[in-house]
Amino acid sequence: MVSIIIPTYNRAEFLPETLNSILSQSYANWECIVVDDQSTDQTKEIMSKFLRRDPRFKYYLRPNELARGANSCRNLGFKKSKGLYVKWFDSDDIMLNNHLKKSVKILKKSQKDFVIGKSLDFDSDKDTDLGIPLSYPINQNFSLEDFVKMRISWITDDFLGKRDILNRIDFNEKLNSGQDYNFFAKVLAVTENGVCIDEVITRRRIHSKSIRGKLKDDYIYNLKENVRLKYHMYMDVMPIVYFPNDLRKWFLKGFMQLAYQLACERHISSIIFKSVTSVFQEFGIFRAVLYFISIITGFIFKKGYSLLKISRIN
Repeated sequence: MVSIIIPTYNRAEFLPETLNSILSQSYANWECIVVDDQSTDQTKEIMSKFLRRDPRFKYYLRPNELARGANSCRNLGFKKSKGLYVKWFDSDDIMLNNHLKKSVKILKKSQKDFVIGKSLDFDSDKDTDLGIPLSYPINQNFSLEDFVKMRISWITDDFLGKRDILNRIDFNEKLNSGQDYNFFAKVLAVTENGVCIDEVITRRRIHSKSIRGKLKDDYIYNLKENVRLKYHMYMDVMPIVYFPNDLRKWFLKGFMQLAYQLACERHISSIIFKSVTSVFQEFGIFRAVLYFISIITGFIFKKGYSLLKISRIN
């Protein structure tokens, strides 16, 4: 069985189309677990209709004691799921009707740990297709380094994986964006034994309410989210003993660069001050002091890049 796990929050406008695309799958052996992040729209009423329509749908409301956000809902959904294969999906996107059949077939045939399909972006506000923006690993081996450095890429919707490789991995509940990048870097640290389908099997919706839409339109928000992502990537891979040291340090150096850019925009987050300890642990007190000074001078004078450059040098 395939467990489809869908987090949702105030997506009543799009959710029925997503769930109908699952009902239309040519592969029938699935369960669909929708975890509601306490929506305030008509999500509950919509789910009641789908629950009556097909018992393969399951619906859970995020308990108050769990953190808010899609990642918390994804983690809860995984705990509730029972399938041999696991697929996370977003509540505003659409599966083409052969999505599950093709993914399961190639996963079984190839004896791989996971399979990646292609997504086509479409703008539902303008009713136009935007193309395939990601760099899929067609006819090549999967590589942690290639993914981390974004030579190859995919999103949460694209992935179908075996349950036994996912038991040690979860979604970082402190991230609002970049969670797929964070999660799949950890997956690839466990296994690079994957295969890619050279075919579009998902339509990803881009709209004004989506995180991707906000990242595109708001430079400061985008920069803040990237700062958070780079730092949490560094912190998340620290305990993974088989995660390469050079890639771990690469995340920290990338964070330092983005933190300086954010400081020059007159924004400093608490993560930036926490990161001084990490820089000290990785690169020593001298470079940690230079990094801290570069952040302060960047914030006040929009200068200090030469100090930052020395603090990040190999």
